[in-house]
Formats: sequence, structure tokens, C-alpha cells
Amino acid sequence: MLLGVGAVSAAPPNWSMTVEKLPATVSPGSSAGYRVTITNSGPSNISALYLGSDKTAQPTYVSAPSQGSCNTSGPLRCTFGALGDDASVVVTVAYATPTSGNSFGVTFQANTTGETFSDSKGRSHGDTLFANPKVTSTAISGSPDFAGGFAIGQNAWANVQDVRRQNPQATSIVTPEVLIPVTIQDGITSGVACTIGACSGAFGQWSALSVAEGKSYESPFKVTLLVWGGAVPGGTATDEVVVLHTTDAGSTYVIDQACSPSTGSPTNAECLTVTKVGSNYRIEVWLFQNGFIRGGI
Repeated sequence: MLLGVGAVSAAPPNWSMTVEKLPATVSPGSSAGYRVTITNSGPSNISALYLGSDKTAQPTYVSAPSQGSCNTSGPLRCTFGALGDDASVVVTVAYATPTSGNSFGVTFQANTTGETFSDSKGRSHGDTLFANPKVTSTAISGSPDFAGGFAIGQNAWANVQDVRRQNPQATSIVTPEVLIPVTIQDGITSGVACTIGACSGAFGQWSALSVAEGKSYESPFKVTLLVWGGAVPGGTATDEVVVLHTTDAGSTYVIDQACSPSTGSPTNAECLTVTKVGSNYRIEVWLFQNGFIRGGI
């Protein structure tokens, strides 16, 4: 998740850059986000600091940096001004990914010259900081079980919703905010710690949720599981269905309280509403935190 850079040997003497992927995998055509942090470990100040990338395309999003400013149109160019000893500057950048392929690469470069991007040839004055490796690669997944990306103007995400024997479960999510990384992944049948007694009644598949890097919320967000009827024990009534929730910390608990009201944002989260859609089961569950969820009885 973190791509580090060693210190350069000439002035400025001790600076480094990290790039965090937001998220590590995205859907084709979604935005891939990156949190770029440049740190000056001293002992001297950097009198002027700039950031660019190898992409000629305009980013889909650039945050206001923790100091300085970035351009709002055209290729990425940020001007941070002076960066003092033991100080850091942080900026979040997102780019649109292609609609095909399995990866997207971008190289970020910090320098003291104001150039947007240059290669390393002939540059021996210590004024350019290169990521190592240069290219930060985000995976692109077109799997019908996956959906995700850096949420810019979109807080609703869904994977393929056509449930049947070959795709027994589908997941969708409505996040409580945008400008965050979001991923959902179902099709998980094993590998999730679930040791409480209610786990023996699990049906369908596990769905993994990652919202805002594991953030917990005071207001709930809605996740919907659509489960193929053939994956649910025969004769199961909607009021018998519960949700098993295994948190990122590894503990599992049961959500069995019906939402009030049954439509719209509930007042008694965490809770669930279960309805039949033909022979399939739609389980709407309102959560405060990430993790893995699965239907059960």
C-alpha cells in the first residue's frame, strides 16, 4: 500500500515521498485515488517544492493540499512553497482509469525546479525526487463480484445484480460521503473468521466492505445483499433472516433487529429489512462500520 523513496544524496538532503492507493483495486473506468505525502526530514529547509505526474490527462480530483495550491485544470501541477525541517505536505489526487485492461499506472514526481515531470537522465543536482518504483500501479478488476473506486460524485456502488446459480449473491452500497475509497466484493465462501453459534446458519456468501479505509461512522450507511433463492434454506421466512457481521477487528455479531421505519434512514441502526424479490431475498442492512457481512437464519 505504501511506496517509499530513499533519501537523495544532494540538497535538499533528506526528503522522501510515499504514495497510498485509494483504493488498491478499482472497477474499469472508475477513478483511482492516491494520497501523496512528501516529507522533509531536514536538517535544512526546502525553499520551493513542486509536484507533478507523468499523466498528461487532467486528474478527476485534486484536493486542496495541506499547504500551497494545485492547478484546477490541465495536467497535475502543485506548488507547495517552502517546506520546513521536519515538515510534510499531503495532497490527494485521482485519475480516471481505462475501461479495459487489468492495471493503471501513474508516476508522481516532486522537485524544486517547478518542472511538471522529467526523466532522471542528466539530473544529478538532487533537485528531483523519484518514487521507487516510479510507477504506482492500481489493479483494475472487471469481476462481476467486485465494484469500487475513489468516490468523487458517486456514493452508490453495485456489482453485477443478476443473481442465479452461477452468481448466487450480489452486493450494493450507499456510502455516507464521497471523496473516499470504496470497494465491495462478494463471492467469498471461506477465510472469514466466524466462530459464534449463529455462524452455523449462514447462507449465501460473504461480502467484504471497505469504506473510507475502515472508518467507523456515527450515522449508518446502507448495504444491500441480493441472494439467489436457491442459496437460502427452503421455506425460510423473511423475519427469520439475520445478518452476520464480522468486523475488521475479527469479531462477529448478529444483526437481527428490524429497521424502523422499514424504508428510508432508520432510527434504530444497526438493523435490517428483508423482502422477497420473486424467489430471491433482498437484505438491506444499515451499518456503522466496515467488515464482512453474510445472511443467516
